[in-house]
Amino acid sequence: MATSKTLSALLNDAKSDRILLPNFQREYVWDDAAQAALATSVFLQVPIGAVLLISGGPTAYQSRRIGIAANATNIGLSEDVIIQFLLDGQQRLSTLAGVFDNAFGEDWVSQFKNTYKGLKVRWSLKLRPTDNGPDLFNHRLLRFHPLELEPDLFAEALVANRIWMGNQREWYHPARSDSAQPGLSSLANAIAADAAALGEVPLWETVSIGRAGPMSAVAEQSALRKAIDLIADERCRALKSAIEDGEAAELIKDLADCEGIAPDDVGALISAVSKRRERWASAVFNIIVGVSGYKIDCIELEEAEAQKAIVIFEAINRGGRPLQAFELVAARYARASSDTSLPEEIRSRIEKRGQGREDNWSRPDGVLLSGNSLTPQFRTQFLQVLSCARILRDGKPCSVEHLKQTQFLSLKSNEVRDGWMDATDALLDTWAFLQMRCFVTSEGTLRNKMLVLPIALARAALNRAFTAEETNKVEFWYWTSTLAGRYTQRQNEQCVHDVNALLNWLNGGAGDDIKSRQNSVLADAGYSNLDSLLPTADSPSTAATDVGLYLLQFVAAVGGTDIFGGDLAYNHEVEDHHIIPLGSVAALGVKTRDIRDGKVPELAFLNSPLNRAYVRKDTNRKISDTPYETYVQHVHPSSGAGAFIPQDFVRGPNERTREWAREVMKTRHEAIRTAALNHMTRLLRRA
Repeated sequence: MATSKTLSALLNDAKSDRILLPNFQREYVWDDAAQAALATSVFLQVPIGAVLLISGGPTAYQSRRIGIAANATNIGLSEDVIIQFLLDGQQRLSTLAGVFDNAFGEDWVSQFKNTYKGLKVRWSLKLRPTDNGPDLFNHRLLRFHPLELEPDLFAEALVANRIWMGNQREWYHPARSDSAQPGLSSLANAIAADAAALGEVPLWETVSIGRAGPMSAVAEQSALRKAIDLIADERCRALKSAIEDGEAAELIKDLADCEGIAPDDVGALISAVSKRRERWASAVFNIIVGVSGYKIDCIELEEAEAQKAIVIFEAINRGGRPLQAFELVAARYARASSDTSLPEEIRSRIEKRGQGREDNWSRPDGVLLSGNSLTPQFRTQFLQVLSCARILRDGKPCSVEHLKQTQFLSLKSNEVRDGWMDATDALLDTWAFLQMRCFVTSEGTLRNKMLVLPIALARAALNRAFTAEETNKVEFWYWTSTLAGRYTQRQNEQCVHDVNALLNWLNGGAGDDIKSRQNSVLADAGYSNLDSLLPTADSPSTAATDVGLYLLQFVAAVGGTDIFGGDLAYNHEVEDHHIIPLGSVAALGVKTRDIRDGKVPELAFLNSPLNRAYVRKDTNRKISDTPYETYVQHVHPSSGAGAFIPQDFVRGPNERTREWAREVMKTRHEAIRTAALNHMTRLLRRA
């Protein structure tokens, strides 16, 4: 019988042992990414497929609880109780229980020991966007809007907080007990404060709140509700201050457009922000708690229908994974072609054109293809290039709308057939450029994935490889974007702007918008200037992880020298090395691991990008734990200069002091910035 049940009802049945898992089912195997993808589907109200259940008495199958490795024996079930055994859907149901329900109660230690490793995690949702992240909940203006069907973006906002026996002081750890019960408001306050400080809210109370009701005491006393309120309060105060300081032009315009408030009526504007705060907090809370009512299709069979269960199980498991936009587009290609499948065609083209090239680039595994499979990043960017290139070739500018999944799915079969080779070649040439000119060693080390698109779309729109002069322009754009903080916020908008601006420059335009970025290279406040990159104990670093990687790449690309001599290349095995070893200036008793983890504020500057450089793997092994005084003797001045290491460092300090170490980094920042500006100037001359 086909029915549907709410998420809350299914998880309640699982928690009360009315749904058990037969032991012939495999173990829990999903990783964090798969769990986040499923939770995203629930938040976005996307169907996740049916679960298959068969009824029987408690002894019909040897069984265990959902998410638990140990057998569910001696759990006190009466012989006449009818159990539903989960035949298909254990990965999904176990995941949903782990994300939205509290798997660890007062007896958390024994529960923890019996829980599968992949489920020893508590999930939170990031409401306050990072500098580089999308603003899914419009936290910036506190004007909530319905969630967009952009699963990749939403999945990035889900945070997996791993639980260990040794990290019991972390805010999310079950050792702090269950906050979703009356009488524990002080604990809920503490959890909420810690979560809100990170811009996150805990999700493990979701179903318990849904069971009690959003207006119940359980809801009001929950850490979830309190964390949302704290995040809303913080943003509300910031917006009010911005209005009072005359620094809220965007907000004031939004309030005028949406709510008809006069731009010069400060009192009314501040009052409107307070109302927005209430509406936003309530809307976010309801969206999260509302997943308790998410409907899941169920196929429920009687005990005598075991043969039917086998047939249904085989039918609903064909395919192995959810259908994605890439597969739907590939299916359109299949309608237009009787040859091999589109993924096979693309894979063959990448393999052939990724080797033996005139530019001497050789594609490493993991770029575009991982083994025999197209990488997820390639699949997404292939569709984006395929969608946008047709617009650009018609002489029209592309927009953010053209990057959305709805545009991919509107592609016609002839557009797929006519455009797939050009899109593939554009991405191949883009990665050849990124690796050979910019030292991007892998897909994973390109932090801002959108940086691929301006290059690939310019290449696709021109429908040919770049000339030498055009390549210099593209490289100028890349460094002035990555070292000047252009992609720290609203990346989609910045990407589309750059697609149009770069293509215009390559087609003979002045390129003034891109050229104007040169003066911000390694001088962008809050991103790449000296104060951002070199923190003090009183002034923590504001630099994002991104700029550290781009700085490593620039030094390797332009300097191109290992500190022990020899060239560096994208296809060498390189590692991120601390130039001044952490132990060199650390006090006795301070662990280098604590310095790496940022737990020693006065030594945080040692983790600065200015104290790091790419070196060959064998160089890093040679240095290992060698004291500074020993290994520095083997650094030749020319090698040090190639890595922009000040000559004072190569000769060595008179005393190993923190002040000396900071001076080395200041000097290195100046040296790299000077080299960057000179390099940009040379690129412009040759463009």
